[in-house]
Order: sequence, then C-alpha cells, then structure tokens
Amino acid sequence: MSNRCRCPSCNRKETLAGYFCEKCNYNWEEEAYLEPDGRVSSASCPRCLKACRAETLRCANPACMAVWPPPEEV
Repeated sequence: MSNRCRCPSCNRKETLAGYFCEKCNYNWEEEAYLEPDGRVSSASCPRCLKACRAETLRCANPACMAVWPPPEEV
C-alpha cells in the first residue's frame, strides 16, 4: 500500500507503530499507516477498544531496527 510509513533510516516500508492504552495498560504493535495529513493512523486497543495514538515507530527490517517518535500533530 502506498500509505505505509517509511523508515527514515533505510527507507523501507516495513514499519511498525507501537501503541499504549492508558485505560487498560496494554502495549501492542501494528503495521504503521499514514493518514492523508501525515499523521500515523490511530488504532483501537485489542482489549478495551479505546482509540489510541502511536507512541513510537520501529523499522521491522532486521538489518535496520531503527526506532523514532511519530510525527508531531499540528
């Protein structure tokens, strides 16, 4: 898909977004997709279904494994 988030280090589209749900204290990762305005898409918590924003982004390429914060909201 063209809206996959790219790694700033290796430029590959194998990026995972790390989410944290403050309601039930649950951490998980999903493929990172970008909204039209450049923000990382939010995701629903698998446990309580609360909408959560990405906390971190991570390259899933084993040769890279870069970690960086998601783009700031405007």
